[in-house]
Amino acid sequence: MLPLNDYLQTEELDLVQRFGERAAHSYDRDGKTWALPDRSGPMVLYYNKDLLDKDGVAYPTVDWKWPDFLAAAEKLTVRMGDRTMRYGCAAGDWWPWWMSFMLQNGGRIRGDAGKPVINSQQHVKAMQFYVDLVRKHHVASSKKDYEALKISSPDQLFAQGNAPMIMTGFWNIASLKQAPQIRWGNSPLFKNVKQATISFQSGLAITKSSKRPELAFKVLDFLTGVEGQRPIATSGQDAPANREVQDSEEFLHPSWAISDVDMSAFRQSAEFAYTPPMTPEWGSMQKGFGTIIGEICDGTVQPADGLAAAQRSLEGLGK
Repeated sequence: MLPLNDYLQTEELDLVQRFGERAAHSYDRDGKTWALPDRSGPMVLYYNKDLLDKDGVAYPTVDWKWPDFLAAAEKLTVRMGDRTMRYGCAAGDWWPWWMSFMLQNGGRIRGDAGKPVINSQQHVKAMQFYVDLVRKHHVASSKKDYEALKISSPDQLFAQGNAPMIMTGFWNIASLKQAPQIRWGNSPLFKNVKQATISFQSGLAITKSSKRPELAFKVLDFLTGVEGQRPIATSGQDAPANREVQDSEEFLHPSWAISDVDMSAFRQSAEFAYTPPMTPEWGSMQKGFGTIIGEICDGTVQPADGLAAAQRSLEGLGK
């Protein structure tokens, strides 16, 4: 890819003004900018308004903390004897879910020297809270529960009305368009010691082989500007990266929505969204902790032992 710094300087493009402090330099490495943010959809908390109203649970807000989330999940869980008829929330071993809890507890994924950091007291406590949602409090579904229900994701569980709260991204809206009976809302994720969520982004770049890179940059400039980003908001494709479009009524109260929804959770979450490190080792890092984290979530390995093992598998990665 081609570094964009010279073009940014020539066009006097202020990335912070356009994308916000968090997203502006998501694609920076070694002092150079390699891409401009296009989509920027952080993970938020979706909730079923009808089920929360029925059980007398207040709608989630940005001020919720872990105990608030747990109390709501407990109240929303419905059991009949030993059988769970409805889970208060959904969980799983996908990395954005448990990693959000780690970040909310003050954890970090890479240390000052750029080395992966997965084993810390903050992370152990976060994983214990997360696992307890399934194993101790029985308010969240396990992998076996998904298999028994013959579904593969929390999004499906939510669309069926079998989980009133789920942590997921903008893509969930597509499934909700197929479930008009669900009256839903969304909120920024809760916090513990700090606010945090995972952001899913895409960036637009220029290849080194481009014969007209100056014109290619003009395309990038347009596509990440207000006019270029507006169709993302008006069509319900994703959360746009451009802050002005994020703040527009076209995105916050979209005409495509089946019911009255407020999309401001995505805009609020952009202020504390974490983007995974842009590093060639990211795929190896995921493999390094993936299997072990799955065992922790399944309850076959204790968080402290599992994260210590995951850390050993990550040695040698990073700078």
